[in-house]
Amino acid sequence: MRFFLIIYIFFTVSSLNAAEIKSAFGLNLGEVFSEDLRELSETTSGEKIYQFGAKNPHPSFLYYGVIITPKSKRIAQIWAWNDYDSSAECKSQFKIVKSLLDDKYGVFLDKDSFSFSSESAAYYSGKKSISLRCPIKFGNNPLYLQYIDDNINEISVKEKAAETNSKGL
Repeated sequence: MRFFLIIYIFFTVSSLNAAEIKSAFGLNLGEVFSEDLRELSETTSGEKIYQFGAKNPHPSFLYYGVIITPKSKRIAQIWAWNDYDSSAECKSQFKIVKSLLDDKYGVFLDKDSFSFSSESAAYYSGKKSISLRCPIKFGNNPLYLQYIDDNINEISVKEKAAETNSKGL
């Protein structure tokens, strides 16, 4: 019984020290993106990632972008990434960034997964999350960091749906 009490106290105290997921690199999730829309990249599903100037850049990342809602221009996701020459270098940077995220958002929120082809970690706070991945691909070794607000993603879907023709549904 004493063991379970110690575990409960550890997780309760840890959760009090964890930061809320709301911002990264000087931008807040949900705020209106006011910078010029310069397309930097595109997701595999076709979402445009727009470049921004990070106010608080991190040396592990070279590229910074946002995914915004189509009409209201609210920030749904904040991305940072870099391509490394080797998987060893990517994994080394992954461990550094993961350690910093663990310290800020709490280890208990972390849901690690490892496979021979990638490493990843995720942190959750309500409808907001952080995803850190080092997927090993042939030819490059990217490190991705994403801050995601699912409430704003839902607004994005509704804004896209409002622009389409619903006849025949």
